[in-house]
Amino acid sequence: MASDGEGPPESEGVTDIWRSILTGTDDRYAKTRRILRRIPSAPRCKMCAAPFRGLGAGMMRLVGRAPWDKNHHYCGVCFTVLQNLRGGAEIECSLLFADVRGSTRLAEQMTPSAFRLLMARFYEMASAVLVERDAIVDKFVGDEVVAIFIPALAGDVHAARAVAAARALMAATGNGAREEPWLPLGAGVHTGVAFVGSVGEGRPRS
Repeated sequence: MASDGEGPPESEGVTDIWRSILTGTDDRYAKTRRILRRIPSAPRCKMCAAPFRGLGAGMMRLVGRAPWDKNHHYCGVCFTVLQNLRGGAEIECSLLFADVRGSTRLAEQMTPSAFRLLMARFYEMASAVLVERDAIVDKFVGDEVVAIFIPALAGDVHAARAVAAARALMAATGNGAREEPWLPLGAGVHTGVAFVGSVGEGRPRS
């Protein structure tokens, strides 16, 4: 979904739409929030205010506004718009990278089943920590997780949110404690201008 440097060529109109949505300045979302806030009840999508529980939750599911699978604090519609609109924009955002240190050596010391369970525990824990801190979990690649913090979700303090998430990941895996961590982990954060969007042939994917 995100990449450093120059993105693919596209129309100026599409770029403007992407930028307004990614930065949280799109007027359509403001109007939608005003309407959906009147429908009970919390918790809600942090972008459009669609209710995820109560009487309004069933109606929201029918129109595709159930919690998004990559971040259950947001509804699927808010991101389906972007997935169907191939393109993107260069915005300032923050990227978080966290990977298991010495995973090859660790795997050699365990049975394949035990290592699979360990990684599954890491994926589940990392997803929970990142989603709670307004990240988009972009992907898991082997022993690494990559997350994106965009202004529309994490606000202007996206860098601070990313750093807080990195620290939370380290703490959740026991790194920095007096005892040995249950999973040796390293984490880093990069903040700057990146191209964020959907690229490639066919139906775009994040």
